[in-house]
Amino acid sequence: MLESGTTLPATRSCQVTTLVDYQTSGHVQVFYGDHHQTRNNTLVDGIRLTGISPRKKGELALKLTLTVDVQGQVTLQAKEVPSEMVWDDTIFRRGIRK
Repeated sequence: MLESGTTLPATRSCQVTTLVDYQTSGHVQVFYGDHHQTRNNTLVDGIRLTGISPRKKGELALKLTLTVDVQGQVTLQAKEVPSEMVWDDTIFRRGIRK
């Protein structure tokens, strides 16, 4: 979500949908690195989403917002659209900034 060389602090958002019918939970992982394949990047951490409104796959959107401050502290927030249910987590990682 954040391109290499982005000036910090920075915030970016994207929207994703559920992958299976009546999905009620999920896991969003945050990676650090420039490679297009996640296996070649460094896992920072993740956030577990529980209590997602059960709907057919693709009918429910989740807005993900990633923020990195000048010290390298990462905050990930997930918000269910349109219900406004929010999950958020602060992920600490030393050395996330080069």
